[in-house]
Amino acid sequence: MIIDSKGKATVTASVERYKNITSKVSLSAELQSYKNGKWSEVTTFSDSDNSHRVRLYETHKVSKGYTYRVVVTSTTVHNGTSETGTVTSSSATE
Repeated sequence: MIIDSKGKATVTASVERYKNITSKVSLSAELQSYKNGKWSEVTTFSDSDNSHRVRLYETHKVSKGYTYRVVVTSTTVHNGTSETGTVTSSSATE
């Protein structure tokens, strides 16, 4: 995630798995802000495809003075088995 000088957060995420084995991939990217000692959801972006890869590129206006991060969850289905993984970005302050 990048936050520009105008307060626009750009969220990018991608997952690529095994071609000809993976039957579906999905991504969910939750933009969170840190307020009152806890992380709270601001918005969520998601996409899926019946192939081996998917990419997200989204923007969202954020407020000055807060810290933000993105939690990305990917789910892939290959050979009938579902796998899920989650990764959290480093934080950035507007």
